[in-house]
Amino acid sequence: MLLPNYVCLASKLKILEIYRVQLPKGGSNEELLLSCLSLEILRVHFCNHKHIRTLLISAPQLKKLVLENRASCNNGSCKLQISTRNLKSLVLKGSLYEDDSLENLSSLECVKFESPVLVDAGMLIKVLQGLHNATILEWYVFFLSLIRIFYVLLLFFTFYMFRQNDLS
Repeated sequence: MLLPNYVCLASKLKILEIYRVQLPKGGSNEELLLSCLSLEILRVHFCNHKHIRTLLISAPQLKKLVLENRASCNNGSCKLQISTRNLKSLVLKGSLYEDDSLENLSSLECVKFESPVLVDAGMLIKVLQGLHNATILEWYVFFLSLIRIFYVLLLFFTFYMFRQNDLS
């Protein structure tokens, strides 16, 4: 399904949640601007970014933003630019964008990142520089957690097998 270009013209829209849709083509510079004046909550889950190079989110009343992606969403070659002065909560889950620009986030309190891969240190520093007033920062790399769990299980199994051989 394709998200229509005019969805943000709804003047009283407060909550927008979209799942598995193709984001509309950006303009001539392949930028897509989501700028809804009254929007307070925006959740974008597994949407296709194929036709855009930059996703710009600029909604003055936005308080909560959730962006959840997989590599198949084509967001790895897309830049993300967020500028919302009333944003209190930001959640980025799954595959990350090529580049992030966080501006005018003076109200941001809670930030949560969940990534399936290790994140480049330069990108981490850039993101942290945009979080001036955040009081809660959660950063999960669940691929690394799975490796640790596998490693612990492997050690336990190896120890158990050696122990069984010693007792025999």
